[in-house]
Amino acid sequence: ADEFTGPSKQSVEEFDRLCTLVQLQAQEIEALKAEISILSRKGGHILPPNPAILPQ
Repeated sequence: ADEFTGPSKQSVEEFDRLCTLVQLQAQEIEALKAEISILSRKGGHILPPNPAILPQ
């Protein structure tokens, strides 16, 4: 019955994978914020991409 207590090895591995993904996404967000800041200082307008040209 001890094998059913606590999180499974698979769920621990999935948790670790998701934590790594969240950390990478946080780094990407910070890089994008920095890029937006740089582009904003150049006086150019920042517009979202045209939805008609985004890949589906």
